[in-house]
Amino acid sequence: MGEDTGAYVELAEAPLKYAGLAPWEIWLSEAQERMVLAVPPEHLDDLLAICAIEEVEASVIGSFTGDKRLVVSYHGEVVADLDMTFLHNGRPGRRLEAVWTRKQRTYNSVFDYAEMEEKNIHGKDHSNILLALLRHPTIGSKESIVRRYDHEVQGATVLKPLVGKAGNGPGDAAVLQPITGEPTDAGIVISNGIKYAALSMTIDGSDDIGDYAEC
Repeated sequence: MGEDTGAYVELAEAPLKYAGLAPWEIWLSEAQERMVLAVPPEHLDDLLAICAIEEVEASVIGSFTGDKRLVVSYHGEVVADLDMTFLHNGRPGRRLEAVWTRKQRTYNSVFDYAEMEEKNIHGKDHSNILLALLRHPTIGSKESIVRRYDHEVQGATVLKPLVGKAGNGPGDAAVLQPITGEPTDAGIVISNGIKYAALSMTIDGSDDIGDYAEC
């Protein structure tokens, strides 16, 4: 975006997720998680009106210039000024080499049904089998992965993806409250492989869910 034209960006106009970010952090930080749209000037007011209706915060942070340079400022002070040709094609590329060795997979003997039958495990304590199954990556908790990313949505997550006494077990679904700041029975269900609507299109009266959408 802007490679063939050039662009000017004023970082002070960008909404901040955290206070006190330095200009380079506003420009580069993944925590900002902002989307950039290129809008013809004659359609800007229409876009801002749509964003207001949908309660989506929108800010005008810059414009295309035609000088084929990227100029970034913070409160009017230029903090970056780069030629677009250099930015897209002039920087030296890195060549990385890696070696990957396939490891021979080994399976815990508790998964060998034939061996289990031979040992006549029926009627015995199966705790070791259960623990081995729960340790398997396919079944085990994905908490360490989930917490690497932002799994909250504007603090409107009613039922979080991790549940249980320790808050580290995967839940069957997460529920988001789409309308904040006022009482509502509406909810958006983000299911974990469970198709709620397939079970009941009307939803049983015992469920405390009014309007809902399944993703």
